[in-house]
Amino acid sequence: MPRKELPLPEGWEESTSWIDPRDRQTKPLTFADCIGDELPVGWEEAYDPTVGAYYVDHNTSELLLNSVMGFVCLVV
Repeated sequence: MPRKELPLPEGWEESTSWIDPRDRQTKPLTFADCIGDELPVGWEEAYDPTVGAYYVDHNTSELLLNSVMGFVCLVV
């Protein structure tokens, strides 16, 4: 019989973020090492219907929004 999931305590988020240590062996370490649309270790591309595509740097906990004027950095 499956167990019923308990709700998270108030204030906890339902998502987690971490960098897979194996990525250091398979992904480029810097933007200079990237080919095409690759992102370096610790970076992730995400999409929000309101703002469009944005990039998450898990190394520094920053969000980068792609704007007409370039990238806008938001520290989380």
